[in-house]
Amino acid sequence: MERNETYDLISIFFLALSILTCLFTVAILTDAVAAGPFEPEIPTNTPTVAVLGTPTPTLETPTRTPIPPTNTPTETASYTPFPTNTETATSTPTITLTPSITLSPTPVGRVINTPLPSNTPTPTTPPPTNTPAPEFPLLLQPGTPLFRNAFLVEGCEWQGLAGQVTLIGGEPAIGLVVRVSGTGIGQLETVTGLAEAYGTSGWEIQIGNSVSITDVTVQVFSADGSTPLSEAVAVSFPGSCTQNLALVNFVQVVPFS
Repeated sequence: MERNETYDLISIFFLALSILTCLFTVAILTDAVAAGPFEPEIPTNTPTVAVLGTPTPTLETPTRTPIPPTNTPTETASYTPFPTNTETATSTPTITLTPSITLSPTPVGRVINTPLPSNTPTPTTPPPTNTPAPEFPLLLQPGTPLFRNAFLVEGCEWQGLAGQVTLIGGEPAIGLVVRVSGTGIGQLETVTGLAEAYGTSGWEIQIGNSVSITDVTVQVFSADGSTPLSEAVAVSFPGSCTQNLALVNFVQVVPFS
């Protein structure tokens, strides 16, 4: 009987101890009693959690920024080859050249016949070679004789001829003899350069005191008067007081012999 009472006391002790442990645990969980040395170190864990949260957003931002620029060059490079395809379209007109080949045989015979007329005008070129053989080195200047009033003498009490002689280079020919002849005046002479009112190589010959003279000839000779340098040019006056001066100019076309 004594042994059973001992076991009962031990059981009661452990039961009471278990009840105290449960009560103490409940008090700790409800924050009624401080856990003391068994309480977990909560503040030490909180900063580590904050540190882990901060690096995550910083890592995401740099990885996302380089993605857009890397895609842009690849897209632009993909569009560059499209213009090269347009050049292939230009090769299509080369196919259109084939019908021109079929048409070429028919006009070939006509093209061969066309140069034949072009050869015919060539015989016409020799005649101009015969023309550059002037008999005299001086020719009458185009546009002359020119009739006008005698501006150096007023009225109808003067009639005559005047002009100038020009060499090939445009220089005035001074010292040449100008001879005028006709019915009623015989033969009159002067030297170029004496009448500068008509130019540096100007000359002037009066043939009458009225407009009664109608037809005369004028010709240029060498300085000694022996060699004719121009043909004899016929001059017919209209018989008007406002056209009593005949301007006659000569120009050199070939060198003097």
